[in-house]
Amino acid sequence: MGRDAFVLHYLEELSHEKVARILKTTTQGARALCHRARTALRAKLGRHLVATG
Repeated sequence: MGRDAFVLHYLEELSHEKVARILKTTTQGARALCHRARTALRAKLGRHLVATG
């Protein structure tokens, strides 16, 4: 669900309110999902960038 929230908000440029309606959650829940997905992506990219130099 986090990936869906990330794509809808950051790539499709939908508001947190619209993301919440699509995912059937609260606005705060959509914000939390986006934040967790962004944090996970940052961690994965960070490891990849460090590994590849």
